[in-house]
Amino acid sequence: MGAFPAESNQVATFTLFNATSNALRIGKLESCCAFLEPVIYEKTIVPGASTPLDVLIDAHSLNGPFKKNISFEANGQSHTVWIEGEAKPAIAIPSTHIHCGHLPLGQLWTTNLAVAVRSNLPGKLTATTQSNIGLSANTDGKAMLQLSIPAQREPMRWQGLVQLRIEGQPQLPPVAIHLEGCMGGRLHPQPRKLALAENARKATFALHRKHPEPLPPAPTPLQCNLPDIGIKEELGATGNSTVELDFTDAFIQRLKAERRIPIQLSTEGYVPASLMIEYSPGGVR
Repeated sequence: MGAFPAESNQVATFTLFNATSNALRIGKLESCCAFLEPVIYEKTIVPGASTPLDVLIDAHSLNGPFKKNISFEANGQSHTVWIEGEAKPAIAIPSTHIHCGHLPLGQLWTTNLAVAVRSNLPGKLTATTQSNIGLSANTDGKAMLQLSIPAQREPMRWQGLVQLRIEGQPQLPPVAIHLEGCMGGRLHPQPRKLALAENARKATFALHRKHPEPLPPAPTPLQCNLPDIGIKEELGATGNSTVELDFTDAFIQRLKAERRIPIQLSTEGYVPASLMIEYSPGGVR
Protein backbone atom coordinates (compact mmCIF):
# COMPACT_ATOMS: atom_id res chain seq x y z
CA MET A 1 0.00 0.00 0.00
CA GLY A 2 2.94 2.32 0.47
CA ALA A 3 2.74 5.30 2.83
CA PHE A 4 -0.45 7.17 3.71
CA PRO A 5 -1.63 9.65 6.39
CA ALA A 6 -2.29 7.89 9.68
CA GLU A 7 -5.37 9.99 10.44
CA SER A 8 -7.20 8.81 7.30
CA ASN A 9 -9.18 5.66 6.53
CA GLN A 10 -7.89 3.50 3.70
CA VAL A 11 -9.20 0.74 1.45
CA ALA A 12 -7.01 -2.04 0.08
CA THR A 13 -8.63 -3.79 -2.90
CA PHE A 14 -7.77 -7.30 -4.06
CA THR A 15 -9.24 -9.34 -6.91
CA LEU A 16 -10.19 -12.96 -6.35
CA PHE A 17 -10.09 -14.82 -9.69
CA ASN A 18 -11.39 -18.34 -10.16
CA ALA A 19 -8.92 -20.13 -12.42
CA THR A 20 -10.40 -23.57 -11.70
CA SER A 21 -13.14 -25.51 -13.47
CA ASN A 22 -15.39 -25.52 -10.41
CA ALA A 23 -17.31 -22.78 -8.68
CA LEU A 24 -15.55 -21.22 -5.67
CA ARG A 25 -17.70 -20.74 -2.61
CA ILE A 26 -16.26 -18.19 -0.20
CA GLY A 27 -16.80 -19.01 3.46
CA LYS A 28 -15.97 -17.14 6.66
CA LEU A 29 -13.74 -14.05 6.46
CA GLU A 30 -11.57 -13.17 9.45
CA SER A 31 -9.23 -10.33 10.32
CA CYS A 32 -6.13 -10.51 12.52
CA CYS A 33 -7.04 -7.25 14.27
CA ALA A 34 -9.94 -4.90 14.97
CA PHE A 35 -8.89 -2.13 12.57
CA LEU A 36 -9.11 -4.33 9.43
CA GLU A 37 -12.56 -5.15 8.05
CA PRO A 38 -12.75 -7.41 4.97
CA VAL A 39 -15.69 -7.02 2.59
CA ILE A 40 -16.42 -9.41 -0.29
CA TYR A 41 -19.14 -8.76 -2.86
CA GLU A 42 -19.73 -12.24 -4.31
CA LYS A 43 -19.73 -15.36 -2.16
CA THR A 44 -19.81 -17.67 -5.21
CA ILE A 45 -17.35 -17.21 -8.09
CA VAL A 46 -17.99 -19.24 -11.24
CA PRO A 47 -15.04 -20.54 -13.32
CA GLY A 48 -13.27 -17.72 -15.18
CA ALA A 49 -14.97 -14.98 -13.14
CA SER A 50 -13.62 -12.71 -10.42
CA THR A 51 -14.84 -10.53 -7.55
CA PRO A 52 -13.23 -7.70 -5.61
CA LEU A 53 -12.18 -8.16 -1.99
CA ASP A 54 -11.97 -4.84 -0.15
CA VAL A 55 -10.20 -4.43 3.17
CA LEU A 56 -11.29 -1.34 5.10
CA ILE A 57 -8.43 0.00 7.24
CA ASP A 58 -9.00 2.26 10.23
CA ALA A 59 -5.63 4.01 10.07
CA HIS A 60 -6.25 5.95 13.29
CA SER A 61 -5.05 2.84 15.13
CA LEU A 62 -1.82 2.55 13.13
CA ASN A 63 1.50 4.31 13.50
CA GLY A 64 4.49 3.55 11.30
CA PRO A 65 5.16 0.43 9.19
CA PHE A 66 2.72 -2.45 9.59
CA LYS A 67 2.09 -5.94 8.21
CA LYS A 68 -1.34 -7.46 8.89
CA ASN A 69 -3.48 -10.15 7.35
CA ILE A 70 -7.00 -11.37 6.70
CA SER A 71 -8.05 -14.94 6.01
CA PHE A 72 -10.96 -16.58 4.23
CA GLU A 73 -12.15 -20.03 3.24
CA ALA A 74 -12.78 -21.09 -0.36
CA ASN A 75 -14.30 -24.53 -0.93
CA GLY A 76 -13.20 -25.54 2.55
CA GLN A 77 -9.56 -24.46 2.16
CA SER A 78 -8.06 -21.58 4.14
CA HIS A 79 -6.30 -18.68 2.38
CA THR A 80 -4.42 -15.69 3.79
CA VAL A 81 -3.98 -12.22 2.29
CA TRP A 82 -1.22 -10.00 3.69
CA ILE A 83 -1.38 -6.20 3.76
CA GLU A 84 1.73 -4.07 4.20
CA GLY A 85 2.08 -0.32 4.39
CA GLU A 86 3.18 2.62 6.47
CA ALA A 87 0.83 4.90 8.37
CA LYS A 88 2.62 8.23 8.66
CA PRO A 89 1.33 10.31 11.59
CA ALA A 90 0.99 14.06 11.26
CA ILE A 91 3.20 14.41 14.36
CA ALA A 92 5.55 11.58 15.33
CA ILE A 93 6.95 11.47 18.86
CA PRO A 94 9.24 8.96 20.65
CA SER A 95 6.58 8.04 23.23
CA THR A 96 3.13 9.13 24.36
CA HIS A 97 3.92 8.37 28.02
CA ILE A 98 7.10 9.56 29.72
CA HIS A 99 8.08 8.61 33.27
CA CYS A 100 10.61 11.15 34.49
CA GLY A 101 11.62 9.24 37.61
CA HIS A 102 12.93 11.03 40.70
CA LEU A 103 13.87 14.67 40.17
CA PRO A 104 16.00 16.57 42.72
CA LEU A 105 14.53 19.41 44.75
CA GLY A 106 15.77 22.94 44.15
CA GLN A 107 16.93 22.34 40.57
CA LEU A 108 15.48 23.30 37.20
CA TRP A 109 14.67 20.21 35.12
CA THR A 110 14.71 20.27 31.31
CA THR A 111 14.73 17.71 28.53
CA ASN A 112 14.50 17.79 24.73
CA LEU A 113 12.38 15.48 22.58
CA ALA A 114 12.76 15.02 18.85
CA VAL A 115 9.47 15.58 16.99
CA ALA A 116 8.79 14.77 13.33
CA VAL A 117 6.08 16.66 11.42
CA ARG A 118 4.89 15.07 8.18
CA SER A 119 6.55 16.87 5.28
CA ASN A 120 3.34 17.68 3.38
CA LEU A 121 1.86 19.66 6.28
CA PRO A 122 2.47 23.40 6.37
CA GLY A 123 2.10 25.26 9.63
CA LYS A 124 4.01 25.72 12.85
CA LEU A 125 4.18 23.08 15.57
CA THR A 126 2.72 24.39 18.84
CA ALA A 127 2.51 22.97 22.36
CA THR A 128 0.21 23.55 25.35
CA THR A 129 0.55 22.06 28.83
CA GLN A 130 -1.45 21.11 31.91
CA SER A 131 0.21 20.07 35.17
CA ASN A 132 0.32 20.49 38.93
CA ILE A 133 3.97 21.50 38.92
CA GLY A 134 4.42 24.34 36.41
CA LEU A 135 5.42 22.19 33.43
CA SER A 136 6.20 24.27 30.33
CA ALA A 137 6.77 23.23 26.71
CA ASN A 138 8.46 25.13 23.88
CA THR A 139 9.04 24.12 20.27
CA ASP A 140 11.21 25.34 17.44
CA GLY A 141 8.10 25.11 15.25
CA LYS A 142 9.15 21.94 13.49
CA ALA A 143 11.44 19.30 14.97
CA MET A 144 12.23 19.88 18.65
CA LEU A 145 10.21 20.01 21.86
CA GLN A 146 11.77 21.31 25.07
CA LEU A 147 10.10 20.46 28.37
CA SER A 148 11.01 22.15 31.63
CA ILE A 149 9.92 22.19 35.27
CA PRO A 150 10.91 25.04 37.59
CA ALA A 151 12.84 24.29 40.77
CA GLN A 152 10.59 22.91 43.53
CA ARG A 153 11.03 23.16 47.29
CA GLU A 154 8.52 20.53 48.42
CA PRO A 155 8.55 16.80 47.57
CA MET A 156 5.55 15.63 45.57
CA ARG A 157 4.27 13.24 42.95
CA TRP A 158 3.38 15.11 39.81
CA GLN A 159 1.61 14.61 36.50
CA GLY A 160 1.58 16.63 33.33
CA LEU A 161 0.01 16.69 29.88
CA VAL A 162 1.50 18.19 26.72
CA GLN A 163 -0.65 18.57 23.61
CA LEU A 164 0.99 19.15 20.24
CA ARG A 165 -0.86 20.76 17.34
CA ILE A 166 -0.06 22.16 13.90
CA GLU A 167 -1.25 25.69 13.26
CA GLY A 168 -3.75 25.97 10.42
CA GLN A 169 -4.65 22.25 10.55
CA PRO A 170 -7.82 22.14 12.72
CA GLN A 171 -8.89 18.81 11.18
CA LEU A 172 -5.92 17.05 12.77
CA PRO A 173 -6.42 15.84 16.36
CA PRO A 174 -3.81 16.96 18.91
CA VAL A 175 -1.07 14.53 19.92
CA ALA A 176 -0.92 14.03 23.68
CA ILE A 177 2.16 13.27 25.76
CA HIS A 178 1.51 12.18 29.35
CA LEU A 179 4.28 12.77 31.88
CA GLU A 180 4.66 11.74 35.50
CA GLY A 181 7.37 11.65 38.08
CA CYS A 182 8.40 12.31 41.64
CA MET A 183 9.98 15.49 42.94
CA GLY A 184 12.35 14.69 45.81
CA GLY A 185 12.77 11.31 47.47
CA ARG A 186 10.31 8.46 47.98
CA LEU A 187 9.70 6.20 50.95
CA HIS A 188 9.17 2.50 50.21
CA PRO A 189 7.79 0.54 53.20
CA GLN A 190 7.79 -3.26 52.90
CA PRO A 191 5.25 -4.63 53.34
CA ARG A 192 2.67 -1.89 52.82
CA LYS A 193 0.07 -3.74 54.88
CA LEU A 194 0.61 -4.77 58.52
CA ALA A 195 -1.69 -7.20 60.35
CA LEU A 196 -1.92 -6.70 64.12
CA ALA A 197 -2.75 -9.76 66.24
CA GLU A 198 -5.13 -9.75 69.23
CA ASN A 199 -2.66 -8.78 71.97
CA ALA A 200 0.00 -7.11 69.84
CA ARG A 201 1.00 -3.53 70.54
CA LYS A 202 3.91 -3.24 68.13
CA ALA A 203 4.63 -3.93 64.46
CA THR A 204 7.89 -3.90 62.48
CA PHE A 205 8.59 -3.34 58.80
CA ALA A 206 11.48 -2.51 56.47
CA LEU A 207 11.82 0.95 54.93
CA HIS A 208 13.89 2.00 51.94
CA ARG A 209 14.63 5.63 51.19
CA LYS A 210 15.03 6.33 47.47
CA HIS A 211 16.45 9.72 46.61
CA PRO A 212 17.79 11.34 43.39
CA GLU A 213 20.75 12.76 45.32
CA PRO A 214 23.20 11.21 47.82
CA LEU A 215 21.47 10.51 51.13
CA PRO A 216 22.29 12.97 53.92
CA PRO A 217 24.47 11.50 56.70
CA ALA A 218 21.67 11.98 59.26
CA PRO A 219 18.16 11.84 57.72
CA THR A 220 15.45 13.68 59.60
CA PRO A 221 13.30 11.50 61.89
CA LEU A 222 10.35 9.63 60.46
CA GLN A 223 6.93 10.95 61.47
CA CYS A 224 3.39 9.56 61.46
CA ASN A 225 0.22 11.52 60.78
CA LEU A 226 -1.53 9.91 63.79
CA PRO A 227 -0.45 10.95 67.31
CA ASP A 228 -1.41 7.54 68.79
CA ILE A 229 1.52 5.81 67.09
CA GLY A 230 5.13 5.99 68.25
CA ILE A 231 7.98 5.42 65.79
CA LYS A 232 11.43 3.97 66.37
CA GLU A 233 13.75 3.69 63.37
CA GLU A 234 17.11 1.94 63.14
CA LEU A 235 19.02 3.31 60.17
CA GLY A 236 21.15 0.99 58.07
CA ALA A 237 23.31 1.38 54.99
CA THR A 238 22.22 2.61 51.53
CA GLY A 239 18.96 4.11 52.73
CA ASN A 240 17.57 0.94 54.34
CA SER A 241 16.16 0.90 57.85
CA THR A 242 13.97 -1.09 60.22
CA VAL A 243 10.95 0.71 61.64
CA GLU A 244 9.02 -0.28 64.75
CA LEU A 245 5.55 1.15 65.36
CA ASP A 246 4.25 1.35 68.94
CA PHE A 247 0.46 1.65 69.22
CA THR A 248 -1.40 3.24 72.14
CA ASP A 249 -4.47 1.65 73.72
CA ALA A 250 -6.62 4.31 72.09
CA PHE A 251 -5.38 3.33 68.65
CA ILE A 252 -5.92 -0.39 69.37
CA GLN A 253 -9.52 0.24 70.39
CA ARG A 254 -10.13 2.27 67.27
CA LEU A 255 -8.51 -0.43 65.11
CA LYS A 256 -10.74 -3.13 66.62
CA ALA A 257 -13.77 -1.04 65.78
CA GLU A 258 -12.74 -0.01 62.25
CA ARG A 259 -10.72 -3.15 61.37
CA ARG A 260 -8.44 -1.20 59.00
CA ILE A 261 -6.72 2.17 59.47
CA PRO A 262 -4.48 3.82 56.85
CA ILE A 263 -1.54 5.84 58.16
CA GLN A 264 0.93 8.15 56.47
CA LEU A 265 4.68 8.29 57.03
CA SER A 266 6.71 11.37 56.19
CA THR A 267 10.13 12.92 56.60
CA GLU A 268 11.85 15.99 55.21
CA GLY A 269 12.67 15.84 51.49
CA TYR A 270 10.50 12.79 50.72
CA VAL A 271 7.05 12.20 49.31
CA PRO A 272 4.86 10.75 52.11
CA ALA A 273 4.15 7.01 51.98
CA SER A 274 0.93 5.21 52.93
CA LEU A 275 0.74 2.13 55.13
CA MET A 276 -2.33 0.07 56.04
CA ILE A 277 -2.78 -1.33 59.57
CA GLU A 278 -5.28 -4.21 59.83
CA TYR A 279 -6.74 -5.91 62.89
CA SER A 280 -6.06 -9.66 62.71
CA PRO A 281 -7.23 -11.37 65.93
CA GLY A 282 -6.14 -14.76 64.58
CA GLY A 283 -2.54 -13.63 64.18
CA VAL A 284 -0.40 -12.20 61.39
CA ARG A 285 -1.56 -13.34 57.95
